[in-house]
Amino acid sequence: MVNENIAHSYLANVYCHFKFETTLVMYKEPENINIKVYSPINIDSNDEKFFRNTGNVIPQIGYKVLDNVFIDEYGSVYNSEGQVVNCNFLAYKYFDRNIFSKSIQYEDELILIFYKWSVNNYFHWITESLPRVFNLPNEILQNVRILVPESDSINFITDSLNMLGLYSTSIIKKNHIMKVKKLIVPNFIHRMDYFNSKIILSIRNKLLNRNETKIIFDNICICRKNSMHRKVINELEYYSLLEQYGFKLINFEDYSLKEQISISHSAKIILGIHGAGLTNILFMQERSIVFELKRNLHKYPLSFDSIVNGTNSYFYLSNILKLNYFYQFCDLVKTIPKRNNNMCDFYIDLEKTKNNLNKVFDFYGKQN
Repeated sequence: MVNENIAHSYLANVYCHFKFETTLVMYKEPENINIKVYSPINIDSNDEKFFRNTGNVIPQIGYKVLDNVFIDEYGSVYNSEGQVVNCNFLAYKYFDRNIFSKSIQYEDELILIFYKWSVNNYFHWITESLPRVFNLPNEILQNVRILVPESDSINFITDSLNMLGLYSTSIIKKNHIMKVKKLIVPNFIHRMDYFNSKIILSIRNKLLNRNETKIIFDNICICRKNSMHRKVINELEYYSLLEQYGFKLINFEDYSLKEQISISHSAKIILGIHGAGLTNILFMQERSIVFELKRNLHKYPLSFDSIVNGTNSYFYLSNILKLNYFYQFCDLVKTIPKRNNNMCDFYIDLEKTKNNLNKVFDFYGKQN
């Protein structure tokens, strides 16, 4: 849910003083969403409790208009006293003591759709930030520029906006803040444990329809060699096994957004460790197969007070897309002390993987 609380400010020196106002424009009330969930194809009866349909409420369709505010490079919004306006459903109590010591950019009117997690994360951008544009009337989208962060991920951010026909953007530079007279902030539509199926399918279809790139691989494994976390400890043996089954090893970071869409659309099977790369199952064809390696929730339960179950994002997404979902629970290896379970590396049980791959290909053979 959107947190309307304003964090306490400890800023001692404030040089800007003007009125902070918020207007909420809402044109559709919250609605219940209850995605029909089918169990994973290879479900173990002991694991069924981890794959239940939670059923949730889609937030209001609407947006806020914030007058005379500052925005930092992570999408946090401040008034002139340095107080944070928490526009994110995760209810961060984030603030920067030195916010006004940064260089300032100026704009009269902007749209804000990104937040801290979507600045450099493909999943959070595609499934949480990008859908927010559907919360805005066309007249706003046609006349107001969208604020985007200067980041290493700027390509997939601007490419996805351009593919949706949204070309007018303004970039907030790193280590800067943006002073905006009128900021339009659409509500979040999605959360990690559920999706608005109508909107997620609309994004899928629009991005597919605007893509003419053709790269074809039947079975792909998403590699995480360039990732700082959730790497495979026994990767040489693991990747060798997958190559025996005919998998093409893919680092999606090496491909443009259009190429990623093409690769995923042609793939019959996508296999990968829980992570942003699996977002590309969004572009697979119906009845294709997803095989997700995820942490063993029996051994490593969610250890934080979470309002969402982000571990099932790709399971729910597979159901919406009518994909056949397989899974495998894996052990974690804490290579860095004090690293939380969500960031730990994986040890892959190769015998278990062989068994599940045989199930995958048996199922695929029966379908075809």
